[in-house]
Amino acid sequence: MLVKYSPEIVTGVIFTIGALLLSPFLLIYSLDWLKTPQGIGVALHLGLVTSALAYIIFSYGLSGIKLHKAATLNLAEPVTAALLGVFFLKESLSLLSGVGMGLVFAGLVILSISRPVKRSEKAY
Repeated sequence: MLVKYSPEIVTGVIFTIGALLLSPFLLIYSLDWLKTPQGIGVALHLGLVTSALAYIIFSYGLSGIKLHKAATLNLAEPVTAALLGVFFLKESLSLLSGVGMGLVFAGLVILSISRPVKRSEKAY
């Protein structure tokens, strides 16, 4: 989509679809926290800074690289988020989570240092 449309449009469409899919939860959970100035500030910060702005910047970065590299780099996003949570929010990881993060990281290293194998004209 980034080949045909600007990162702002792509991000806007994706967030709109996500908002529509999540909107039924507005009927289930209490929104009383939004009635306070602090709640409004938190909602605006989460929506504009940590989500919209971050994904627009992320989309700009993806628009400058090839598809196979973008798909590979997307694997690093959850690992990065988990590491940020551990270091800045003092969250704890289970052993299985740590092993999984290590495997994802190892796969990224292998993909980044390996060279593509040339195929012969015929596989026979």
